[in-house]
Amino acid sequence: MRSNPTVNDSIVAAEWVLPIAGAAIHHGAVAVREGRIAWVGSLESLPSEFAGWPVARHAGVLTPGLVNGHTHLQYTGFADLGRGSYTSFEHWSEEFEVFYDAVQDPAEWGRAARDGAALALASGTTAFAEIVTDEPARGVLAEFGLQGIEYLEAIGETETRWNAGGREAFTAWLDQPTAGVVGVSPHAPYSLDGEVIRELTALARSRGMRIHSHVGESEVEASLYDFGNRDVLEIYGDMRDEFALIR
Repeated sequence: MRSNPTVNDSIVAAEWVLPIAGAAIHHGAVAVREGRIAWVGSLESLPSEFAGWPVARHAGVLTPGLVNGHTHLQYTGFADLGRGSYTSFEHWSEEFEVFYDAVQDPAEWGRAARDGAALALASGTTAFAEIVTDEPARGVLAEFGLQGIEYLEAIGETETRWNAGGREAFTAWLDQPTAGVVGVSPHAPYSLDGEVIRELTALARSRGMRIHSHVGESEVEASLYDFGNRDVLEIYGDMRDEFALIR
């Protein structure tokens, strides 16, 4: 049986095709019907139903889109930070704050996130666990047709701040209309009071949302949990005295 191709139908062929769920295929091909994969195999064994379809041939390797399991696209403009050398996670954190505070125009977060999405696509990355700290960076995955979840991040929330409006503000943020899939990101056990983390977890579960956090980023952080070493909390300056971990 043959099918006449539409404008969205084609055969994509490459020297190697990696289907992930099976062995690599030498001189492989992928049949795409209406934007979806209809068949994968060797080009010489192409089923007759795809005969006559246009074939786009590529050198190299054809793979499914890559997955970035943890990213912050809004920090794409911080490339110089990434090129630096640091003595510890805490040293890096101090430099990160310098870069973060230097962004005076909130719209820059959106511009940087779009730049990051474009770079990701150019390198073959198509799915993300994306952490969003500032609202202008939200919605970029859907805008670029990327897959994944945008995790809205809560950071620096003590019980006092949370009960004085933080809870309502974060809930309202979650409630905003969005084109993509949303999750909840409690930043880390050292940057949120325990009760706040418990509430964020319950909030996510009540809405059927996924949760994505940062845990075990440094030896100093582990030392806090194991031995009560509070050095990691120094990155919060005077605000550190509000945290239940300090009390």
